Amino acid sequence: MAEADPAAAPARTARRRAGPILFRHIAEYGDGWLPIGGAGLAAALEQLREAFSAAGRDPASLHIVPMGVLPTAEKLAYYREHGITESVLRVPSAPRDVVMPVLDRFAREYLPSR
Repeated sequence: MAEADPAAAPARTARRRAGPILFRHIAEYGDGWLPIGGAGLAAALEQLREAFSAAGRDPASLHIVPMGVLPTAEKLAYYREHGITESVLRVPSAPRDVVMPVLDRFAREYLPSR
């Protein structure tokens, strides 16, 4: 009988939305979550905060940073309403002369005046 070495098995990729198992692991081992995009974020944050509470941790200490965000004023306001203080915005994978004007526009449109 052949035995399979678990370490040689191909890695499984996440194919489902974030849920209770992931949130229990985050509550046990982590301090935050880097969701990709923001679909279903409000419901997911509620579940994650519940997992933090169940683990005896303060849900207010969570650090949530959505990744790959295509910003709009409404989306960023929605994030703020849910306690999210930063996000990683999507920019083109391109040379500097293409990326810098995009970053400049994001700064003008979405950063508070200083």
